[in-house]
Amino acid sequence: MRPWLVKFWPFVLITTIIIVVVPVFVFRSKSEIKIKPIENIKIDETKFNLGAVADLKGNWEGVASFKNTNVPDNYCTFTGPIKLKITSQNNNHIYGQFMYGSTKNIPYGGATCDNWDIETLNMEALLNGSRIENLSGGGYGIFSGSYTSETITLRQVSQGEYKLQLVGVANFLRR
Repeated sequence: MRPWLVKFWPFVLITTIIIVVVPVFVFRSKSEIKIKPIENIKIDETKFNLGAVADLKGNWEGVASFKNTNVPDNYCTFTGPIKLKITSQNNNHIYGQFMYGSTKNIPYGGATCDNWDIETLNMEALLNGSRIENLSGGGYGIFSGSYTSETITLRQVSQGEYKLQLVGVANFLRR
């Protein structure tokens, strides 16, 4: 027997096993795997709606500006207090009042602008985790945004019957 073979015979044996025996088991086991066809799976999306992460009941106040969009060249920007009074929270829904009034206005293009007292409208919204969705602000439109235990930030999703466009975002603080 050759001396180098005696010295390396364990290595040669292991290499032979790896090269010859292992592929036989690997390929055989893969041929026995049965793959099921993909089926249409119906996902119940309501299972992914998250509950509220904070109790939002109470009074929330901020300042917001709206721009009327009735006449493109003659319009007013109204600024004033905006309030949410959340009277009840039931699972993923909140209910209460949405309040806004104009205390300052800026006319553009010769428009005449009048301030108005705070108007109170019924409000409801859906909570999804830390998101507020579909908050109905009556004639002011639909809003969505986010909240923490001390702040609410809303963006206007669509205008309401008053044809007022929110300028930027409305930020609320708990009072």
